[in-house]
Amino acid sequence: MATVFDDPNDDFILELAVSAKARYIVTHNLRNFAGVERFGIEAITPAQMLVKLRRDKMKPSKSQIPEPVLKQAQELAKRENVPLKQIISLAVAQAIGVWANESYMALAGKTRQP
Repeated sequence: MATVFDDPNDDFILELAVSAKARYIVTHNLRNFAGVERFGIEAITPAQMLVKLRRDKMKPSKSQIPEPVLKQAQELAKRENVPLKQIISLAVAQAIGVWANESYMALAGKTRQP
């Protein structure tokens, strides 16, 4: 992919988002990602992502969460005035995104080696 932004790190994030077929890039620096719409991606803030998650229909899931992690999630939900379910959903989505990007990077590293 050719350079799109002034900062090569932003190009890298865009490349990952396009490769992962992401719908959103979640960032506090929206101006750094102006124009990503031409790739079918929307740049949004974390707060906007939380609003979208609240609106989306989510399938309930039963899971076990370690008590210390649950306590931190509850404290964050209270501090940010966000439902606990949304905090947990966002954390799971972020973790999956990180794992997907790590898999992509491992695959990209293998294909780029001579």
